[in-house]
Amino acid sequence: MYARSKIAIEVLSVLAFAGALAAAAHYRNGIKPAAPLVPLIIATNATYIGTSLVFIAAANDFFKAEGLEVTLQPHASGQAALNAAPAGQADLATVAEVPVIFAAASGRPVMIIASIASQIRDQGIVARRDRGIAHASDFKGKRIGVTLGTSALHSA
Repeated sequence: MYARSKIAIEVLSVLAFAGALAAAAHYRNGIKPAAPLVPLIIATNATYIGTSLVFIAAANDFFKAEGLEVTLQPHASGQAALNAAPAGQADLATVAEVPVIFAAASGRPVMIIASIASQIRDQGIVARRDRGIAHASDFKGKRIGVTLGTSALHSA
């Protein structure tokens, strides 16, 4: 009796494992939507860590699994990405809060439809010690490049 129970458990284990593999393969390949994929252009700041989840989702076909044919349109800043949407170059834009605040303050209509990520103190300054910069006070009298209207200026 014990041998039959052991065999039954082994068979069930193999079937469960095979089922798990099949489910994983099915999920990895994605469920093919019945309707054609809906095209969507997302303008995004390609240099900002907060938008990395959008690139990960695109690389893993998560958008396709939801019926979307997404084209990522890289920009050098969130402000540039935000400007692409009303200009008709993109359907959506991923930006941090500062470009949205500046747009709203200037009377441009904006709509937030989702939050992707949040972080505190996500900006920094990289400087060269061989140029005499070791502390924040060493920037006095130096020129620092920023993109106006973005969180880079806000955080500096």
